[in-house]
Amino acid sequence: MYLAAHPDDENTRLISYLVHERNVRTIYLSLTRGDGGQNIIGSEQGPVLGLIRTLEMNEARKLDGAEQLYTSAIDFGFTKNPEEVFTFWNKQQLVNEVKNAIQKARPDIIILRFPTTGEGGHGQHTASAIIALEAYKQLSEEARTNKLVWLPRRVLFNAFNFGDRSTQREDQLKIDINQYNPLLGKSYGELAGQSRSMHKSQGAGTPQSFGIYKEYFQHLAGTEATGDILEGTDLTWNRIGAGDIGQEIAAVIKQFEPEHPGKSVPALLRIRDRIGRLPAGHYRDLSLGNIDRLILSCAGITAEILAEKPAYVPGEPIHGTLNIIARYENAGIVSVQQDTGTLHTAIVTTPLQHTFEKDKVFRQELIFVNHWQPDQPYWLGSEQQHHFTAISGSPLGIPVQPAKQAQVLLEIDGERLTVHVPLSYKRLDPLRGDVINAIRIEPALSVTPFNSLLFVYKDSAATQLQLKANTTLSDIRIAAGNAPGKPAQQILHIGQLKAGTDTLITCPVPPGLLKSGKLYFTANASGTDVVFHQGQKLLTYEHIPEVQYLETAVQKIVHRSWESKVKKIGYIQGADDLVDDVLKSLGLDVINLSLNDFQTPAFIQDLDAIVVGIRAYNVNNDIAAIHPLLMQYAAGGGTVIVQYNTDKNLKTDLPGPYPLTLSRNRITREDAPTQYIRPQHRLLHYPNTINKADWDNWVQERGLYYARQWDDRYQTVISHQEFEEKQQESGILYAPYGKGHYIYTSLAFFRQLPDGNAGAIKLFMNMLSVGK
Repeated sequence: MYLAAHPDDENTRLISYLVHERNVRTIYLSLTRGDGGQNIIGSEQGPVLGLIRTLEMNEARKLDGAEQLYTSAIDFGFTKNPEEVFTFWNKQQLVNEVKNAIQKARPDIIILRFPTTGEGGHGQHTASAIIALEAYKQLSEEARTNKLVWLPRRVLFNAFNFGDRSTQREDQLKIDINQYNPLLGKSYGELAGQSRSMHKSQGAGTPQSFGIYKEYFQHLAGTEATGDILEGTDLTWNRIGAGDIGQEIAAVIKQFEPEHPGKSVPALLRIRDRIGRLPAGHYRDLSLGNIDRLILSCAGITAEILAEKPAYVPGEPIHGTLNIIARYENAGIVSVQQDTGTLHTAIVTTPLQHTFEKDKVFRQELIFVNHWQPDQPYWLGSEQQHHFTAISGSPLGIPVQPAKQAQVLLEIDGERLTVHVPLSYKRLDPLRGDVINAIRIEPALSVTPFNSLLFVYKDSAATQLQLKANTTLSDIRIAAGNAPGKPAQQILHIGQLKAGTDTLITCPVPPGLLKSGKLYFTANASGTDVVFHQGQKLLTYEHIPEVQYLETAVQKIVHRSWESKVKKIGYIQGADDLVDDVLKSLGLDVINLSLNDFQTPAFIQDLDAIVVGIRAYNVNNDIAAIHPLLMQYAAGGGTVIVQYNTDKNLKTDLPGPYPLTLSRNRITREDAPTQYIRPQHRLLHYPNTINKADWDNWVQERGLYYARQWDDRYQTVISHQEFEEKQQESGILYAPYGKGHYIYTSLAFFRQLPDGNAGAIKLFMNMLSVGK
């Protein structure tokens, strides 16, 4: 078991080696799903970003062959030490979850990515090691009096060399990895580069490496190894007193003919029978699953169930077609049953008892009883409590729920085995070819506020709701209230919505509902007792499967407490953020700019200000050409605001008019005290006075990737400090430039503005208005 804190923390080169060279079951246990990180492929943040990273992890594991587990901990953002982490996370709760994962998976060895001493650079990294060691310590105590407690043989720290940070020492245990695997046709470093590069939302593209490479390990607990990390571990069938099965498997391997894999099927079936007669337990169950997959592969059996359309509403019958082919002479189908997890309902009324014709597709029409509720990743449908997802039941730990599927009972050489076949929808994409996704169950009615924020002017407001009907509904009543599940006030009545309609409606909001912090929307329709209170969303990135998730229909009420002196804003996208959308909802005319727009100087000069999105100097391929034109615009009297960039992979050496060097410094405490360096600076007073209360209720962090050096022509305005570290004075760097103005800001406006923080909005309006 490899253990760390986040998606992309895992050492995919070592994992690939363990799976394919040492042939051992390998699990990556990530404490979080990466919810608190950054996203360079889209605007998703928080729980939805965690969903993207979960799906990316699944794709990575498909490549390197490992399995994936999680705890219920929520990634709340970058932290600098474990002490801060444990003010958010309940340490013992996480220890208990890690202990449970160990008892379930029964690993012989636990390998930690990070040490307990802080060199991992992130408080959650260090916390992951502390939690793992505490879990091992507690299991050691429990194992003394309870022989049923599983205790791994040892705990190791996989020492790293990250260039400026190295924990490797010559006295540590070392092993050679990155061998070439002729069955894969690549070395483990090549496979690892492909696997790790699936973490696309993090920009974690990784080169594929060749040649033997040494991995270093420090002993932390258990029985110390001197020559190999698996030392002392019996990896043979002798471990469970079935050495003769191991001999039979060795014989099958020796006699295997790659050109005729079906010749191995009879021997594999005999081995399967031997395994099935072993005492029930962990290793028997794992081995049965493995040998079933081998038999199906050697027999060349492929099965799919394709639905007629991609989505259905609850209760709607699902018509599908089972397509199955066998490249083996003596194989057939016995029956098909719907797999509900606890109930198996026959969907083929008579036993099939059909023997396949070799290399010919067998087809069977099926009708599924649709008892499913609308799809929602299980942890997103659970309440969040104290930076944990409160999950009841058994799914805790798995990446996502199993697909909706059927059990297909096959008979091969007279032996029966069950195949679980997912229910899918296949479409042909002209560029990608076949695109296959699991079918989804949609809500009959999706209710989505057009904006997540409702800005209130003088105690009056109207809101827009997007209503998507997935089936025909009539007599629809829309209601709103200030708390979920509490009595709501009807605000609109609609006679009918036909199936497939997607309607944007405007609803007046009664003044009495505008005084509280949030507005929750519900809808009822004739003929159903379902209360619709969620909006349907769909992730559609090419590198991960399409997945539906549901969001509560809620708006945050924000009372306008600011002035703006600008009207027309240009916005240059970087890594997608929502700042431009918020500015639009505030009533500003926001125009997304491209390089071509700068070819029309009169158009650019008509803008009151230009804002550059987060990490644009890292990801926007045109930014090197745009930058001098931005400086020309500022020199001519315009205002340019550049939001944070990272210190690596800048596409131009200089993001500003004067020298500026970025760092990786952050202020992770969202409530870190604010000091005014220039209390009378225009940015703090015009057109809005920025007072102490305007720094309240920020989310996740104050700022990130602060500049560490800057030219004297930049003026510092504010500073933040945490943990007795050095003051960070470059949250706002302002410079007059020609007739205009330039501002570089490391403050996390990309989080604060979408959250509706009024103080952050006031400050941003001041920056936009600095030239007015």
